Amino acid sequence: MPSSQGRPAGTDRPTPDLDARYVERRTRRTPAAPDAAWAAVRRTAGEGTGLTAYAWAARNLADRLVGGEGRAWRVVAEEAPRRIALEAVARLPGRATLELTVEPDPDRGTGSLVHQVNTFAPDGPLGRAYWHALGPAHRLVFARMLGDTARAAARR
Repeated sequence: MPSSQGRPAGTDRPTPDLDARYVERRTRRTPAAPDAAWAAVRRTAGEGTGLTAYAWAARNLADRLVGGEGRAWRVVAEEAPRRIALEAVARLPGRATLELTVEPDPDRGTGSLVHQVNTFAPDGPLGRAYWHALGPAHRLVFARMLGDTARAAARR
């Protein structure tokens, strides 16, 4: 479905899969060429910009206070200039991953699509409670982070 720059072209709704994982998929269009979109993804992956950078900084501080590493993500796979996969390092009641991909926009012939897939596999009831309690805030942060990345790509 066509959308304007920085607006959703996919869904932001979480869907539980058969393995009790929660998966969110988002897509944003940007007028930037794929190489510029990739540069923005690589620069902001897992950290965001502006307000989302502050949200991740607060999350990292909270992680440090409970004995964690004090950082949110680590890169586990990269296929430049198309895909980067990150895994949460922060202490969580489950396993979280974040994958970002870039592709040329097939509908417009110019520009790019930036895709984001967030996955959370909860560890038992505590993990499911964590997801339901913090899911709305996470959806806002991840959606904002993707929009900020698409806008940063367009400014390059």
